[in-house]
Amino acid sequence: MRLKIYSLVLLAVSTFTANAKNELTGVVSEVHTRSGNSDGDHSIYFRLEVDNERSKFANCLSEDTTVTWYLDPQSVVFQQQYNLVMRSYTEKLPLSVSGQHDVCSSTHINSDKIFELSPSHWDHLLNREKATETNQ
Repeated sequence: MRLKIYSLVLLAVSTFTANAKNELTGVVSEVHTRSGNSDGDHSIYFRLEVDNERSKFANCLSEDTTVTWYLDPQSVVFQQQYNLVMRSYTEKLPLSVSGQHDVCSSTHINSDKIFELSPSHWDHLLNREKATETNQ
């Protein structure tokens, strides 16, 4: 009996954890920069035009919520992330963005810090554009 209870508790916890993360796909629609103050309050953040069919919102957010994503300027991958964000913004290419697992424990439920950022089907989209240009 105890094993069954432990199994159910583990299943419930793992289900909550799996749903407590933003995994969104979309095109960057806004990029904001803030130079901050002398305390080092520098930040770059962006918002996506979300593809709801290919996205999963954390359970503390609704699909109508605009999620603000923050880039960490101190991160070793900051420049690569910034380049992806700007290319998505200028060329209207989709990105896949995963947030932190504990986003729902925060009081700021309309923003998330990036855990993983990657291009979404860029090879296919860019090769299709090149093929169209070649055939014209």
